[in-house]
Amino acid sequence: MFKHFLGQHEKETIIAVTRPHWIVFLGSAGTSFILVLAVPLALLLLNISIPQILEGAAQDILWLLAALWLYAVWAFTFLSWSKYWFDVAIITTERIVKIDQHDIFHREISEFLISRVQDVRVEIKGALATTLKFGDLVVGTAGEGPAFTFKTIPHPERVKDIILYHQKAGSTGQVP
Repeated sequence: MFKHFLGQHEKETIIAVTRPHWIVFLGSAGTSFILVLAVPLALLLLNISIPQILEGAAQDILWLLAALWLYAVWAFTFLSWSKYWFDVAIITTERIVKIDQHDIFHREISEFLISRVQDVRVEIKGALATTLKFGDLVVGTAGEGPAFTFKTIPHPERVKDIILYHQKAGSTGQVP
């Protein structure tokens, strides 16, 4: 997926890249789909209950409102997709980099050395998460800051194993 990222050190190698599970975006996409269907349904109901409303100037106003509604739904879908796509965790041989995309122009990038990892915990809650194999990964570090939480990532157990494997390799200077 990624070969390089901005700020990558010279001898640092990317081990894994993860982002939220696709089910996270599916909720927003489903909401968008329902909101898009609301326009023709509303026009159909208006045509049945008040047929004269779809004539003359009222028709133009309704089409304008429908276009504005669809634009708002498109903007919601785009923002939801960008938040989903740009929320990324990058695990390298040296660091764990967490990129949180809050809004279109608001991104938070946090990182810590993989050697500072002290606790890695997986939280899988519910039947859907168990079936689709996604959950939260909580990584505690040797420091005063709060633990890093990677929400709803696919296969959090694998990511946990990768982090612990490379943390152990870094602390002993050799691959276990």
